Amino acid sequence: MEENANFMLMLNKKKYFLNDLFNLILLLAIMAVCSCSNHVSSSSDESDSLKSIAVRMDEECDWSSNEKEQVLEEDFSDIAGLSSGVDSSLVAVVLSRKESDGSRNYPVTADGFSLDVSDLPEVVAKCAGDFASDLEKGGNGEEFFSKENIYSLVIFLYDYYERFGNRKITRHVVGKPFVDKDYWQVPVRMYFSRGKARKDESADSFTDIHEDVLLYIRQFDTEMKIFEIEFDFNEPKD
Repeated sequence: MEENANFMLMLNKKKYFLNDLFNLILLLAIMAVCSCSNHVSSSSDESDSLKSIAVRMDEECDWSSNEKEQVLEEDFSDIAGLSSGVDSSLVAVVLSRKESDGSRNYPVTADGFSLDVSDLPEVVAKCAGDFASDLEKGGNGEEFFSKENIYSLVIFLYDYYERFGNRKITRHVVGKPFVDKDYWQVPVRMYFSRGKARKDESADSFTDIHEDVLLYIRQFDTEMKIFEIEFDFNEPKD
């Protein structure tokens, strides 16, 4: 009987211990839930506060307008060069607009030879171009020279033969002139046939093998003629 009483007492103690342990675990779980709830509430309050600040700042600021959207809302149908089939874009509009003053941009080669011929009258440019074309065809350019100054051409042809022999001029470009009240000093870049090492270069390269000459042109009676020619020496290299 005594052994049974001791067993029952031990069983009751274990039961009370398990009840206490369960209550402790339940209390800790409730505390954890409350803590998380407070944390979420705090974060939510902070988020709401930041949002309200952002909204207030947005309402108080004068934001700049979207220029791109405004441009695309315009009517471009009257702009010359912009086809109705082209989608409106800033690039298309810029490329289609003409310079207001009618000015043009002329290229300048890497070695400083300017192709700006805006100050060169057409008749003067034609005289310079025809002279160079005649040399390319194997002529001596005499018909484009004034008779009283033919000695300058003779000296030029002699110097050319001494320097280049029968080397053929294949093409030319006319450059930016120096303008005087009585004449034009016109640079002409004359290109030679290439050496073997230059065959891979573009035929339109402005820095290909060349020699620059200066033509002095003025009006004689009713015609433009060259009255002096000289080398603007560059040493051509293959």
